[in-house]
Amino acid sequence: MSLFRGSITVEAALILPMFLFAMLSILMVCESVRLSDNISVILHQNAKELAMYGYASKHIKAGSMGKAGSVAFSETYVRSEVQKGLKNKKQADSLICGGNHGIHYFKSEILKDDLINLTASYEVQLPYAFLGAGRFKIVDRARVRAWTGYDNSRTEHLGTDEALVFLTKDSEIYHKDRGCRHLNIKIMTVKRQELPAKRNKNGGKYYHCEFCMDEAGIVVYLTEYGDRYHESVTCSKLKRDVYSVPLSEAGKRRPCKTCGI
Repeated sequence: MSLFRGSITVEAALILPMFLFAMLSILMVCESVRLSDNISVILHQNAKELAMYGYASKHIKAGSMGKAGSVAFSETYVRSEVQKGLKNKKQADSLICGGNHGIHYFKSEILKDDLINLTASYEVQLPYAFLGAGRFKIVDRARVRAWTGYDNSRTEHLGTDEALVFLTKDSEIYHKDRGCRHLNIKIMTVKRQELPAKRNKNGGKYYHCEFCMDEAGIVVYLTEYGDRYHESVTCSKLKRDVYSVPLSEAGKRRPCKTCGI
């Protein structure tokens, strides 16, 4: 009987250390993932800050930008912000090969195509390696657009300063404002029995759309400024496929009375 007890003890002595070793390795991998998540959050926060400074770099003269010009666009600034934002600096130094100086930002790009692209690459060395997986590379990225603004009154792709206007298919009207209420219609659903009492914003009645079939459904669809009610929400007269062209290409279309004058 003692022989069998001894064999079980020997097996346990062999398996238990391996089990604990594997658990420690998994635990350290989880800590590495947590570290990567921490660095990603810091990069996104700094990318948003740099996006704000992007406006200053484009519109304010050099020398008067202060922090935006002298600090924000340097790798040193991002490195220091990452170091300050790490929740567990000692653990980060023990996991990352080379500590804070082992994090490389050379793939980062500032204001290329008006984008802030921060990239942090580093190698993690696990103190407890299981099955040889003790060292691996991690790359964390943050990508946002700089606050450089957008001028929708110019057609840079055409190489001209001519103003853009907005059209819809088969329309005889052009619009100067993309936000015009005639381009951004609000579709309302009402019960059919309520239709006779409904009036549009101009006080007019609603008449049956000549493009809709007579379905006699429970509800109909209408808009605030229209004078037609529709049997289907997919009616072509409820759709607005908006596209932009230079004013010179608007042809004989008339300006919108709401936004074009």
